[in-house]
Amino acid sequence: MFISVRRFEIRDDRLTPGVVTELVRSELVPEFEQIDGFREYFLMDSRHPKLTSITICDTEIAAGQTNRASQAFIQRSFRPGAVERIDVTTGNVLLAPSVIGHM
Repeated sequence: MFISVRRFEIRDDRLTPGVVTELVRSELVPEFEQIDGFREYFLMDSRHPKLTSITICDTEIAAGQTNRASQAFIQRSFRPGAVERIDVTTGNVLLAPSVIGHM
């Protein structure tokens, strides 16, 4: 199991976390659901103007696909610089109650 944590900053005062969340829900999540190995997605308000997303996938390949889809979504959905991806961390899960005994 692989997790990607992506941090974003909203740099357009006209965009609220609610507006971004609705676009993610209606456009990005359906893309993720088409990726083989995608499991779950969470979007967290990290104190406006920052947002953090967490994606859980079965494979590193799926995690990479969600990272690329996320970046493409930002580029096509917002004017340049309106939402900036600050960083991405992707890694293999070493310990989680749902995977104990399955590793």
